[in-house]
Amino acid sequence: MAQKKRINFGSIQQVQINASKPLDRYATLEKLEHYLIYTKRYSKVNIKATMQVASYLLNHYDLSRIDIEKAQEIEEDLRAKGLKPRTIIRKLCALESISEALGKPIKIKKPKAVRETKVGLTMLECRALLQATNSIRDRAIISLMLCTGARAKEIVAANVDDIDLKQRFFYIRAHNPDEIVKNYREHKAILTKDAAKYIQEWLDIRPEVEEKALFLNTWAERLTKSGLHKIVVSTAKRAGIEKRCYSHLLRAACATNMLRSGISLNDVAAQLNHRSILSTMVYLTSDTESLRDSIDKRFVL
Repeated sequence: MAQKKRINFGSIQQVQINASKPLDRYATLEKLEHYLIYTKRYSKVNIKATMQVASYLLNHYDLSRIDIEKAQEIEEDLRAKGLKPRTIIRKLCALESISEALGKPIKIKKPKAVRETKVGLTMLECRALLQATNSIRDRAIISLMLCTGARAKEIVAANVDDIDLKQRFFYIRAHNPDEIVKNYREHKAILTKDAAKYIQEWLDIRPEVEEKALFLNTWAERLTKSGLHKIVVSTAKRAGIEKRCYSHLLRAACATNMLRSGISLNDVAAQLNHRSILSTMVYLTSDTESLRDSIDKRFVL
């Protein structure tokens, strides 16, 4: 019996296909959100902020390959754009989270970021700010923020019955679920005599309306955070303060001026309602003038 010959179908040379495909942006973000919610739920991760940074990375970079070299490439590009080290660290942390969500985790060496000290207004600038107010209401607001270090949302959430002028207390508390105070902690701040006087002057002319808010706007409604910000900015402009002024700067001014006045760190932390004294230490700053005065008064050889 004759042996059958094999049929030659012809050989085709195999071409190596590049397996790296562009990531599906929406599918990746969905995986990342699922990973953060169900896997990292017990970690201190800001899911919303991480998702925003991850969306930025997916829009501006090709993340089909995520490894150490890719991370270094992104870091160099972010440095070239002039971003601050803390911003670069947040973006690299988001890149790590993306790699973990995709099942190919990498560990990125992040740059060191020096924690910046927070410097508020000087005592002279605070006095100029008070003198530049153009209404009794604005003077009461500025003085309350400068002496208690209250946050903007705590000022606008305050009601008339949160002020005790006899004992000079300002009660910072949540009145309803929509006005939750930071850290869910009620707090009792001390008013200075001048601040108590200015607030009393405002309460004497405050219109009698159903609204319980301590500070009202032009339409006799509760003052908003944007309205408070406009008051601070316009007052600082009239006072001739060149540095950028915003509501939270008055909190920093309260802390720095209390510390420079010789008030102990623990008392300043209590006034600002800090959970940890490390948060208060951010305001420990020394300039040349205050350092010279301290040496002349207390350091004698």
